[in-house]
Parts: sequence; C-alpha cells; structure tokens
Amino acid sequence: MSAALHLENVSVEFPVFYAPERSLKRNLLGGSGHGLRINALQDINLSLGRGSRTALLGGNASGKTTLLRAAAGLLQPSKGSVVRQGRAFAVLNVGLGVDPDLSAYNTAIGHGLLAGHDVKESRRRAEMAMEFGELDDKAADTPIKLLGPGQRLRLGTGIATALEANILLFDEVLEHAGPEFLDRLMGYIRQGPPSQGAVLMVERAAGLLLRFCDRAIVLENGQVTDQGELASVVQRHAGRYVI
Repeated sequence: MSAALHLENVSVEFPVFYAPERSLKRNLLGGSGHGLRINALQDINLSLGRGSRTALLGGNASGKTTLLRAAAGLLQPSKGSVVRQGRAFAVLNVGLGVDPDLSAYNTAIGHGLLAGHDVKESRRRAEMAMEFGELDDKAADTPIKLLGPGQRLRLGTGIATALEANILLFDEVLEHAGPEFLDRLMGYIRQGPPSQGAVLMVERAAGLLLRFCDRAIVLENGQVTDQGELASVVQRHAGRYVI
C-alpha cells in the first residue's frame, strides 16, 4: 500500500438524540429515540497517493467535514480503517485545540506535546508556527476563540508546518488567506513534506481549487459519487459545487 492516505470501507455513524418536549410524534408513539443513528459516511474507499492534490466537493451535509476529521484521526470510524503514512493535520473552519481559551502560542505548544515532543522542543516548534503564520506577539497571546478567521488559518497552517505534517486537510479556510500567504502555503506544499504526502481540500472557490488541486472527489449523502480530473468533474456537475 503506497498511498499517503488510505481509507478502506470507512463508515461513520452518529447517534440522534431528541429532547422529549420537541418531538410530538415521539411523544405520541411513546418512542424513546434510542438506537436512532445517522450515517454520515458509508463505505468510503479512497486512496490518495504521494504528491496528490485533491479537492473534496459536495453539497451541505454531504459528509465532507466528517471525512476530513476521520482522515485526520480526530474521530474514529464506526467501521473500516484509515491508514496514514506520515503526520496528518487538519486546518478546520472551527476549532484548533481542545480549549478555546488557550492562547495561540500555548495551543501550538499543546499540539507539539501531543505529537510527542518535550516541552522545550514544543516551545521551539510553537515559535516556528508563529513565524510561518506571521502572528505577532499580540496575536500569539490572544485566546484562539478571539482570533479572526484569517488568523486561525495562519495559526493552523503554522502548526502544521512546525510539526512537519505531510498530510494536510483544509476545510473551507483558504478563502480567508491573502495572496502573499497563499504563495507561502503553496511553496510549503510544493517543496515541503506535503510534496511526498497528500493534500485534501474542501473549498467552494473554483480559483482556489484550481490553484491547489488537480483531482476531485464528489461526496453526497456520505458516499463517493464521482471522482476524476478536477476540471472535468466540475464541468460534469455544471459548477454545482463551486463558484
């Protein structure tokens, strides 16, 4: 298996809970709601080889973010397996750590510790993250819940580079980047560890996708419905998933 990221028969189910006062039908039928589950992903088989640059397209609630989280190891599949050759890091549109009250700098330290580095090395890599993300002292000391979208993007990407992640996963965040930072990120992808890893990206802006990706996967109702060369996939779906 030579893929940098390999998903085999991956399914993810989430339980559904109802507040008693909010479900008239449930009250009338006397149901408890226990055992109800939503299939967010169903039997996903996906291999992204080394150097792959793939756009993940789909409508709302199609399972895109769930797939990214499973690929990054942020949630455990209900069924199937995920194999990562290298270190994966997800830059999501919400959340970069377990505590939103932590500062950007301490969040970066925390990721270093979680990656297995000691405190001294984690601090060194946190400094690297601040430098790559061009976050000044004020931003570094700001709780991540108070950072703007562009700052969260630069922090997340900075942490990924500091940890030398070679599998990068983006969830609708690059629209918040300026041209200079996009150039910096592209340089990292082309020349850094991701050049031997994989990039999987959720975005709706065609310009961004065409700049970073060459292939695409379409996800609908938790299932892969199409894949192939990016421009061809976009054309087949008549711009349905991009703007």
